[in-house]
Amino acid sequence: MKKFIFLVFAVILTASISSFSQGFEKGVNNANLGVAIGYGVGVAGSYDIGIADKISVGVGVGATIRNNSLFGFGYGYKGTHLFVNGRFGYHFGAHFNDWFGFDDSKSDPYVGASIGPRFSNYKYDSGYTDENYTDTDIVLGGFVGYRYALSDKFAVFAELGSPTSSAGITFKL
Repeated sequence: MKKFIFLVFAVILTASISSFSQGFEKGVNNANLGVAIGYGVGVAGSYDIGIADKISVGVGVGATIRNNSLFGFGYGYKGTHLFVNGRFGYHFGAHFNDWFGFDDSKSDPYVGASIGPRFSNYKYDSGYTDENYTDTDIVLGGFVGYRYALSDKFAVFAELGSPTSSAGITFKL
């Protein structure tokens, strides 16, 4: 519930401080590459295709690593996670252009959902014994994002969501 409230707050905040427009349209191909936070720190990438003026579908991948130790003695937990997911996005910038008269073709606010497997490898070191195990599960996630075009081919983006949040650069293909 806290994540949902945070996502709603982020959408409202983004809407109130930014100018929006049709920064997204059918036929757009965006490849994102950035730093990821969630289950640790790592990298994330995604590729989205505009199938309609406000709708995108795509695929995302990410890898994170988390390493906790007890007072630096090496006891603790290490987790490695790999995510692969299908993505669906709704790009709502045109609504704000229509409702409030904003006109900035460089903005692309969006929300979306994702689903896919998460492959995890865990290692616990208690000082007496080491335990290793792997796990695979299906993760249903959501995100709210904002992309700002720096040129016709490059943009910066930020996404807040679950299972990971990310920020980085977009290559418009």
